[in-house]
Amino acid sequence: MGRARIGLAALVLAVLVAAPAVARAQTDADVGPGDPTSAPLPGADYDPDSTAWNGLTRLVALARGMGLEVYAPEQIDWNELGSGDILVILYPMQRLQPTHVAAFVRNGGRLLLADDFGDSSETLGYFSILRGSGAAVDAKRYAADRSYAPIATAWLPDHPLADGAPELVTNYTAVLQDVSGAEVVFGFGDNEGVIAAGKLGTGRVLISSDPSIFINRMLQFPGNLQFAANAIRWLMRPGTTTRLVILRGQFEVWGEPEGVLDDGTLGGKVDSTIDNFNRWLDKNKDYLLTKQALLALSILLSLVVALSAAITVPLRRKNTLDGSWTRGPSGGGIPDFERVVATYDRPGPRQSYALPAAILRDIAGAELERVLECPEPLHGLSETELYRRLHEAGRDEAVAALRPIYARLKALPGRWQAASPFGVSYVSRREFERLRSEVETLEKVLRGK
Repeated sequence: MGRARIGLAALVLAVLVAAPAVARAQTDADVGPGDPTSAPLPGADYDPDSTAWNGLTRLVALARGMGLEVYAPEQIDWNELGSGDILVILYPMQRLQPTHVAAFVRNGGRLLLADDFGDSSETLGYFSILRGSGAAVDAKRYAADRSYAPIATAWLPDHPLADGAPELVTNYTAVLQDVSGAEVVFGFGDNEGVIAAGKLGTGRVLISSDPSIFINRMLQFPGNLQFAANAIRWLMRPGTTTRLVILRGQFEVWGEPEGVLDDGTLGGKVDSTIDNFNRWLDKNKDYLLTKQALLALSILLSLVVALSAAITVPLRRKNTLDGSWTRGPSGGGIPDFERVVATYDRPGPRQSYALPAAILRDIAGAELERVLECPEPLHGLSETELYRRLHEAGRDEAVAALRPIYARLKALPGRWQAASPFGVSYVSRREFERLRSEVETLEKVLRGK
């Protein structure tokens, strides 16, 4: 805020608009209901120790009531902030370093940035948010019909920030526009956000276009007070957060947030590793290589790929990959099948013979197709129809030979599925040898041998 013009506006707003809320929320030590002359003289905007209308004693009391320590330094090192801290920045009057703010959040930090006309535009842009002046907003209602007090409504009523707070009373607010890096939770008309919230890395960030929401006078509105409690709760790490750090107006931040705010959990350690890498990418994304450097890098990467291929790919294969081992023996005869099995057979634990077994099934199917003159009888005919046709063809011996192995032949996978390294069918050597013997018997019967 930091502007003289909000003094009269907030004072009139409190007296004329919020008299019922004042009667409920004020204490004898604060402003007397409807009596502005009894109010403490205003001090510095957002003073955590001030009970005046523009102070933050209500916010401080709220945070302490939620079990948090409140710390409001005038200067701080980024690395003094830990995983137990919520950082609140209100109306910064000097430029924030956007990369540092983003790094703090990405490292796991929790941030509430509330600014209307201070020096945070660049930082908001880093979070993919633009800030507008807020003049003549398209609000549905105004507190006491005052143009400087538009009421923002919850766009996401199910969001934790809107729990019990369907609307917020604002005061000479700016607006958030073209928000793409977060969700707009409260706003006025189209493209006129007031509260946006989102995540970056393992951290959370809450953006408010009106810092005066958090001053003593404005927290006399029940919706504003409930929202402030929701905001602190949403930014807290359960069981970890212990402190609310408030920076306002003129303050100084030095250093750089180097350390990832590890919360001690296994997920936090994994996240910290990922975030360190992301932070490295973020720090280096602004460095552009020259054309010569890009060419040199391309050549280097090509050499690395070529060297890797030379090491991992053998220069000469032991066997010719002509696919012959997946075919049945010439003429469909079983005696030559030893060549197929010998070619396929490889040492290894629990070697599956699913593929040779599938080839046997195809050989049996080819013999049945030749005798019955029916395409793919094993798959195209039912078991009963297959036996009937064999009987009509005078092949009762073939029926007797086929019955014990029909179900096993049907259960075998297709040849290419069996050959896949991802195949799940398993056929042991013993099962394969027994099936081979039974298929050989069927083939001899079908050939009349």
